[in-house]
Amino acid sequence: MKKAKVYLDLCALKRPYDAKTSDLVTLEALSVAALVEAIEYEKIEIICSDVLVEENARNPNSIRREGVSNILALADDTISFNKKIGQRAGILEEKGFKTLDALHLASAEYGVCDYFVTTDYRLLKAAKLNIGFLEILVISPVDLLERMEQGEIK
Repeated sequence: MKKAKVYLDLCALKRPYDAKTSDLVTLEALSVAALVEAIEYEKIEIICSDVLVEENARNPNSIRREGVSNILALADDTISFNKKIGQRAGILEEKGFKTLDALHLASAEYGVCDYFVTTDYRLLKAAKLNIGFLEILVISPVDLLERMEQGEIK
């Protein structure tokens, strides 16, 4: 059976390093840690992209940058930026997505990922408004982990 292909955006990848200012942030951090464990045990595939690598490289916090780099090193594949991704990102921007979000979404779609994981609530809301237009399910780490626990993802 094919493993789920998962694209975690940078805000999700950094969530375990965030200050635990609320129960939701703590729950998201624990969920991302559990997803990383699932990646390590090859229960799901993580997909990286040039966009993720570049955005992470600009992170001034060396602990977060190195921690995220270690997770990205587990990737089964890295999506190289290309003209199709750029064109799709432009279309997604027209639909209201911010530039980096559009580039991440377009990369994940190009990589035929099953899930796009984010802790960006604005992005989650925009994705719900464009659910029929997107070629990928945008989901929180908590919701993805819940689906895994319920056996929806094998």
